[in-house]
Amino acid sequence: MPDFGWNYPPGVTGNEYEITWADYAKEVKGACPNCGAPDTLIEEGYKDVCWQTCRACGFEQDVLFEEQRG
Repeated sequence: MPDFGWNYPPGVTGNEYEITWADYAKEVKGACPNCGAPDTLIEEGYKDVCWQTCRACGFEQDVLFEEQRG
């Protein structure tokens, strides 16, 4: 088997969130519910989980995907 320079520990596939990062990221209009800073929210998703993070204060909250919101 060829060695591509990937030396993951046993049980690690390389598809984990910490390695691949989010499936998508987009800016969200509106204010942060924690600090009130305008237009600082970033929405990210990975597999079946979606969350928003404020760039100003670091606040995070889980949210539903658009198709789950109805």
